[in-house]
Amino acid sequence: FLPNWLLQNFWGILKLQDYNLGLTIGPDLEIWWPGIGTQLKWGISILLTLSVLIEIILMRKQGFTNLLWTICLSLNFSQWIGINNDTGNFILLLLPIVLIFSVIKERWNNKGDWINLTILLLFLVGLWGIILITNEIGGQFHQPPVMLILLPLITLVGLYWIRWWINISIRDIL
Repeated sequence: FLPNWLLQNFWGILKLQDYNLGLTIGPDLEIWWPGIGTQLKWGISILLTLSVLIEIILMRKQGFTNLLWTICLSLNFSQWIGINNDTGNFILLLLPIVLIFSVIKERWNNKGDWINLTILLLFLVGLWGIILITNEIGGQFHQPPVMLILLPLITLVGLYWIRWWINISIRDIL
């Protein structure tokens, strides 16, 4: 009912940087590698942006599955492109993870269920384990910087791993 809701949303996103500092991959790279962290930050942003543009060009005349894969890749890369981020935004990675699981299930039938269950258990134990290990004893829980890298990296590997089967499925249909 607010005619300028889109503009208000945009300003809200920009103001997020005022109270949610340091939750991009850039400052962490600058801390981990003081000499080349800034160049790495810009290099990663440019490389990921170019990668998505190339994938969009390659996907243009393909089917819906390739479009869905490219959208999932874009959602995954958006976690690293340089905009302030929060691990709460990893809900955006749910679509790529569901796509990965569905392709695994499609390719391996019953074995796919066990593979997916194993991956889910590794997510549960591994990601929570990292939070518990990096948390200060008696301290308040916080988000370790490695979390901004780990889940998107795992999802990226999964997306490129299933890409082969997505392309094969499309060729089979044609």
